[in-house]
This record gives sequence, structure tokens and C-alpha cells, in this order.
Amino acid sequence: MWLEVDEEDKIERIRLMEALATGADLIAVACPWCYTILKNAALDMGKEEEIKVTDVAQLLDGAA
Repeated sequence: MWLEVDEEDKIERIRLMEALATGADLIAVACPWCYTILKNAALDMGKEEEIKVTDVAQLLDGAA
């Protein structure tokens, strides 16, 4: 069952704001769907400069 919610109630927007409230500047996810919705939320909210969304594999690759 699909549920339509108001824009400000979308879970990806809530999670992004929670991450920003902690002072985080990076969110690393392992789920491709989570990556897409969080990345789009950051872009839609104009927060892409404040917080980066990346895949865990990309993060680990950069650590090598």
C-alpha cells in the first residue's frame, strides 16, 4: 500500500534534517534506494553543500 505524505513529512527529509542537526557533514549508506532518496532530498532542499550523501563502498574506496 502506498501512502501520500506532505513534502515536509517525507522520511528522507526528516532523516536529512536529523543528520544536519547533529553537525554531520556526511551520510554514508549501503542501500541504493536510500542513497537515491537522501541524495535527491539534499538537492531538493538545497543542502547538498552542507551534507554529502555517499555509498559506504565509495567511502571505503576513498580510505584506501
